[in-house]
Amino acid sequence: SPSPSPSPSPSASADEEEENATLAADSRATEVDAAASASSPRARIAETLPLITRNVTSNAVSLRRGVESAVSFVVNGSPKKPASARPVGRSAQAWIDAWAAGAPVTKLNAIKANRDVEDEKEKQDPDVSNESEDEPLPEVTTKAPPSFDLGDMDLAESTPGGAKRINVDPNERDYPDSVFVSDDEADQEAMEDVLGVKPKNYSLSDITNMAEKTSDAAKKTKTKRAAFFDLDGTVAKSNVVFQYVAWRMSTLNAFQKMLWVPFYAVKCVLYLIVDKVSRSKFNQMFALDFKGVVASDSAKREMAKISYESYLKKRVFPAALEAIGVLKAQGFQIVLVTGSLDFMIAPIVALIGADHVVANELETSTDEKTNEVVFTGKLNGAAVADDEKRLRILAYAALNDVDLSASRAYGDALADEAMLRTVGAPSVVSPKRDMRAKAEQEGWPILEWA
Repeated sequence: SPSPSPSPSPSASADEEEENATLAADSRATEVDAAASASSPRARIAETLPLITRNVTSNAVSLRRGVESAVSFVVNGSPKKPASARPVGRSAQAWIDAWAAGAPVTKLNAIKANRDVEDEKEKQDPDVSNESEDEPLPEVTTKAPPSFDLGDMDLAESTPGGAKRINVDPNERDYPDSVFVSDDEADQEAMEDVLGVKPKNYSLSDITNMAEKTSDAAKKTKTKRAAFFDLDGTVAKSNVVFQYVAWRMSTLNAFQKMLWVPFYAVKCVLYLIVDKVSRSKFNQMFALDFKGVVASDSAKREMAKISYESYLKKRVFPAALEAIGVLKAQGFQIVLVTGSLDFMIAPIVALIGADHVVANELETSTDEKTNEVVFTGKLNGAAVADDEKRLRILAYAALNDVDLSASRAYGDALADEAMLRTVGAPSVVSPKRDMRAKAEQEGWPILEWA
């Protein structure tokens, strides 16, 4: 027979019991840790945060609309009811038709008095119609006083509801182009006030004379075109400070240059800061550099020659010269609008053949000691920068019959923005980052001439 299986030893049983106890303890510890973790603030926040996010997201639109409504109420008050349309009364239309027909003042006053009576009755009893069946309407003729051009209107076939617009050959009419016909009841008093004259009948000769005056006015329509150019950064890679430096360096010896250059370099940093704030303020500060300098005609020509030959001449953009030549051939007037000094840019004005120059001018006075004409360090008039460029262009256009809507302008910096907006075709030349962004935003052409 098979032998019985051996019974486990006491030591093996003890080991198994100890291992089971350890596993049970570990399991209880894990459960305790999990419970503690679930009850911690961080865990509770992690559980509720998605719920809060969903609620905020779902209510964002309603919240925004609520805030907009509240702000609108604070700013504008409660919304107003739209005004209801008010029909034109029979007497009001009768006045308009009578006025257009050239009725005498007595007739117009009679119609107006009748309307006042009807309005008073309507206020007392709104159910009573303000129309009078027995009131005869004035006869409408084709004679009308001129005031506002509403196009071709057939007054002979007009009805109490207003004149009818049709296409009529002007040569076949016996009334002028300028006719004011209104369907607004409030106009019956306003029309006389605006015109400043009483209605009257016009003869055929009167109408002919008015047509001749209109023809003469049409002949005076502005037909000239101009192209306005900034200089520094647009026609040439230059700036007004280095035009001055080029001349100033020619007046100093080697030792003076060693002292003056570092000093003026620091001053240029200040100029850059001021120029970022206001181009006009910079121009006023820069004018002080010329204080006490001899301002005779020969001295100014010498300064311009040195600055042009040593600095400006080699910096002119060939593309700018080519564009100016094309514009001149097309009949454009070339106008230079710049913050540079007028006498310093004389050589480049001759180079491009400008028809007119708008530039900064320096104030001069006579030195009591030397009896020489010197610069005072002040600008003569407002600085040609920012909005002043726009004002100078408007003045030039008015004096020279220039059609600005058909004109062009070229600039490179934000200081030229007002000038560019003055014309119908602005262009930006080799702009820096801020002006390039502005040009792209406005849809202005960007020309890379640099």
